[in-house]
Amino acid sequence: MCPDCGKPMEAGRIFGKIPLLWSPKDKKFTLIKGKEDVSLIKGRFPEAWICKDCQTVIFHYGEAARAPSAKSSK
Repeated sequence: MCPDCGKPMEAGRIFGKIPLLWSPKDKKFTLIKGKEDVSLIKGRFPEAWICKDCQTVIFHYGEAARAPSAKSSK
């Protein structure tokens, strides 16, 4: 269920160009990872859940993304 609106979420995967980064700062370029940045995709593309009603996407990164998911029934 979506944490924002409570409606069911649809399972899928995140796909995109690598590196896909989270950063606390605005950036024009993401080709170079800064020390404060977090790489969101390492290896295979992570499982993700989307709520198209409120435009929310949830996914785990790092080791959590590689572990077998017990949360796939979201």
